[in-house]
This record gives sequence, structure tokens and C-alpha cells, in this order.
Amino acid sequence: ENLKKKTCRKLRTFLFGSCSDESKRVTCTDYDFWLLIFSSMGTTDPNLANDPYHCNLGYSWSPNRKERKMLYKLKAKEGDEDDDDFCCDPDEPFDEYYPDGCSWLKHRVMEITDSLGPVSKHYRAPTV
Repeated sequence: ENLKKKTCRKLRTFLFGSCSDESKRVTCTDYDFWLLIFSSMGTTDPNLANDPYHCNLGYSWSPNRKERKMLYKLKAKEGDEDDDDFCCDPDEPFDEYYPDGCSWLKHRVMEITDSLGPVSKHYRAPTV
């Protein structure tokens, strides 16, 4: 509820004296700022899914088969192609296409920093 763009602006202004574009160029992006905030609280996982003891931080979304088909048809490609674990290339056969999901916390950080990608923008929140 409180993890919003306004919260980011207020924290940046408090810590850096400004939340201007120039300040972001000199310090860090909003996305990296949130990673720093959470890592200062012990969440050093860049995917914001686990704590230092590898305990889960809550819900993580992974595209199911139906969502994989939809993303494959959209040619959605996301992630670092140089990464050994990269398995999200829509130019490969469908059976080799496994886009990564994301944790609820990483999705929220990407959402408030306008950095959702072609896969993560299809995030599905848990339903009860």
C-alpha cells in the first residue's frame, strides 16, 4: 500500500536532497534505489525473492503453460541473454521457452519504477 512512486520521491529527497533526473544520474535509478533499500534490510537477493538464509519472501509468479503459450506467441523476450540460465528466447522451440516469473516484491518495485518488461508486465497476483 505504501510502496508507491510518491514514497520513492520522498525517500530520495530525504536521503539525497533531491529526486530530480540529474540526481538519479549521479546516484542511481529508482529501481536500483529500491534494491539498495531492501538490501539494507537484509534482502540481498537481486530478484527480491529470498533473504540471506534462502528463506522465501512470499509469493512468486511463474507463467503457467497457457501463459507461456501466450507469451511465446507475443515473442516476449526478457532477461540477460548472456546469462547461462537464459531460457526465454521465442526464436527457440516452444518446449525450450521458459520465461522467468518474479516475486511479488520485485514486480511491485518494477511497477513503481516503470521498468516492467515484456514478460513481467503479465504478472498475475495470487488469488485466494
